[in-house]
Amino acid sequence: MPLESVHSALHLVRFDGNPILEPIPDHAWEEKAVFNTGVLKNNDKIYLFYRGMDKHNFSSIGLAVTSDGYHITERLDEPIYVSRAFFEKNDKGAGGCEDPRITQIDDTIYMFYVAYDGKIPKVALTSISESNFLKRKWEWRAPILISNPNVMDKNSALFPEKVKGKYAILHRLDVRIWIDFERDLSEFSGQKYLSGKAIAEPREGMWDSEKIGTGGPPLKTDIGWLLIYHSLSSGDKKYRLGIMVLDGNDPTKVILRLNEPILEPKLHYEQSGVRPGTVFSCGSAVLNDDLFVYYGAGDTTVGVAKIRFTKLIDELKSHIKK
Repeated sequence: MPLESVHSALHLVRFDGNPILEPIPDHAWEEKAVFNTGVLKNNDKIYLFYRGMDKHNFSSIGLAVTSDGYHITERLDEPIYVSRAFFEKNDKGAGGCEDPRITQIDDTIYMFYVAYDGKIPKVALTSISESNFLKRKWEWRAPILISNPNVMDKNSALFPEKVKGKYAILHRLDVRIWIDFERDLSEFSGQKYLSGKAIAEPREGMWDSEKIGTGGPPLKTDIGWLLIYHSLSSGDKKYRLGIMVLDGNDPTKVILRLNEPILEPKLHYEQSGVRPGTVFSCGSAVLNDDLFVYYGAGDTTVGVAKIRFTKLIDELKSHIKK
């Protein structure tokens, strides 16, 4: 697997109007922080499923919409998804539904998220029909716990299409990125949990030295699966974003991993907040040949940064060793 230095052309460019989402003090459910937004592109609109946190650090999922990738044209006053199951409830503080990652396959919109009861973060899965989503009928299916309730598991995302007839799922079981394959998502019924194999791990002495996790569902390209991932450095304890490319036919294989980040916390809204020194993405979308990467800044607000998609792919292609 080749490691390549980041050319300046591969750095994400921030929107100068960041942050695009901030907490609303009059909304109790999102008065402390809004961050880590899942992303869905549908009918030329980009829907942001963001994590809203109240003063007790309890999280729900809100919705905002943008037509140009930058400017918010709609933001709902109430959350579209709240904790319903025992494994995501905590009457004493931090908990709820965190860090959603969104994938649409056919007419079903899947949401993988962190279910937190104040003890162990776990992965939960729910879904909604495209029709109900567009009609704003929040008839979500009952959440299913798909990770071992006794083991911390986070950062889970579903590939946008099946791989060799199976659903492909990324998750972080320890400090590494894992992948699992399932023929039917209904197999997760309280008896079966995510497992699979680790495909990428932290790199000692580098910016991604402590732990890594998927940023959002990977994007299918002609060079393979483009995966934006986040990392925590064991040195300065900052969260950054990087890129790796998974083999298009066998995503257990990493065929390229850049050795420098594409985005790191530098600006005031990234260096302050609930968790200073953090840029953390749960999703991205391509609109008019621009790749928009949405990220939580300081665990408090939402920012967006972009790069020309065709330029990115061409640059990465030149680094991949055949």
